[in-house]
Amino acid sequence: MRYHDEGSIPIPLIFLSPKQFTDHAVQKQYVLGLYYGITLVMVLYNLFLFLSVRDLAYLYYSVYVALYGVFQMAFNGLAQKYLWPHVSAWWSNRLLFFCLSMAMVAGIQFSKSFLHTRDYTPKLHKALSFPMNLLLLEGMLLFLISFSLVPPLVAITSVFSILALFLAGFLCWKGGGCPCHLLPHSNDHDWSVRRRPARFRKPRRSHLSES
Repeated sequence: MRYHDEGSIPIPLIFLSPKQFTDHAVQKQYVLGLYYGITLVMVLYNLFLFLSVRDLAYLYYSVYVALYGVFQMAFNGLAQKYLWPHVSAWWSNRLLFFCLSMAMVAGIQFSKSFLHTRDYTPKLHKALSFPMNLLLLEGMLLFLISFSLVPPLVAITSVFSILALFLAGFLCWKGGGCPCHLLPHSNDHDWSVRRRPARFRKPRRSHLSES
């Protein structure tokens, strides 16, 4: 068996009997179905809240969760199966990190709106525009330069953004002007992946050929 991809990736080999493989696949599909079902409910619920109260924070959060959900689907190989089955591996690899970059942009914008950083931390509010613009640039560069160069940049920018957002949350909480204690809970759904950006692996779909 020969494996080819644009970067390095571990390939764990697990030997299962036909029955064990079927049971494992069915169980995994149930878990993933539940996860993405909850994700879809969160997106629709926050969109409903946005339409009801016209608070942009709900819209930003809906976009964030939706994009992150698509990123997870691409990471698990489900997007290649259900969302873009006829897309080549070249596009699939890049769409994975493009969704992640855009999700980060939406997450930063949500945090700025939720924390009211313009009012409580104006300097940090302006500083957060830097990682947002950098992530937008990295999202475009995915389609213009070598794929292996951009994911590390996305990882570094993600770490910087998370630290800046935690600092913004702390400063707003210290100022006592916004419900900052709710921010970690609003992001429990999927912010944890951004605390480990260096561990991102390549998407499941790659070129396999017998030799």
